[in-house]
Amino acid sequence: MSKNPSKREMEPGPDFPTGRQEKEESAAGMLRILILEDMPSDADLIEYELREAELCFTALRVKTEAEYVHALEKFSPDLIISDYDLPQYNGSLALAEARARCPGVPFILVTGALEEDRAIDSLENGGRDYVMKQHLRKLAPAVKRALAEKQEFRERQAVEAKLREAQSKLASNAVKERAESEEKTEKSNQAERALIKLLYEMELKKRM
Repeated sequence: MSKNPSKREMEPGPDFPTGRQEKEESAAGMLRILILEDMPSDADLIEYELREAELCFTALRVKTEAEYVHALEKFSPDLIISDYDLPQYNGSLALAEARARCPGVPFILVTGALEEDRAIDSLENGGRDYVMKQHLRKLAPAVKRALAEKQEFRERQAVEAKLREAQSKLASNAVKERAESEEKTEKSNQAERALIKLLYEMELKKRM
């Protein structure tokens, strides 16, 4: 039995998940996968392969550019799976749109035919991977790799942010300590000058 039966296919005026639904799905550890595919049978096969790999997810299917752009904003996907050749749209344009609107979200092309130069272009332009529809068994491993890389990137960002914060604090402390040291030195110099002045005045009085 499927562990994740949740599936949505976009109709005019889609019913996107509410904030409460999003929190419940997040708490349950469910991935939010946006599938750009005009063939329902191919989308079924994509979801089947992911379920067979025991991935827990909720999927939103879209078919057109307008639906896709709307879903990028409203569905907030964790992963995007896109066909390359679509009526009046294509995977390259979909990738560019995803990079502009949600650059941290992994994008995987799943297509029936993709020339090698186009595949290389998609990877160079930010695509995470590509899988041929004739070899969908490779999809789940590609998805897992993409998600693992995304998690590693987030963890690295968190470590780098902490490092920058620590460096900033060290620099701030160094400036503060230098200012305090300069203040102590100035007070010491003032005290020394005052003492010299006092001794000088005392010497003058003795001579009078």
